[in-house]
Amino acid sequence: EKTPEGVSWLYNFIKAQGERNYGKIYVRFPAAVSMREYLGEPHGPMTTDDSAKRLAMHKMAFEVAWRILQVTPVNATALVSGLLL
Repeated sequence: EKTPEGVSWLYNFIKAQGERNYGKIYVRFPAAVSMREYLGEPHGPMTTDDSAKRLAMHKMAFEVAWRILQVTPVNATALVSGLLL
């Protein structure tokens, strides 16, 4: 039968996880994306032109996705999983 989980169980679980070495984590952050560079000044001409604002948002979203792609590492598991999809 399953034992109930509580705060003490969670504490013991976290404590047990800290005793194991799972390796190292490396985090890389790309340069920040300036919204002002794409959308202009807060009360500029972009606020009235919806099609220009939409195009600027698409360009900014593409830039963000591209920067994420540049800092994402590829390992064997990710490569095989991507190929299977």
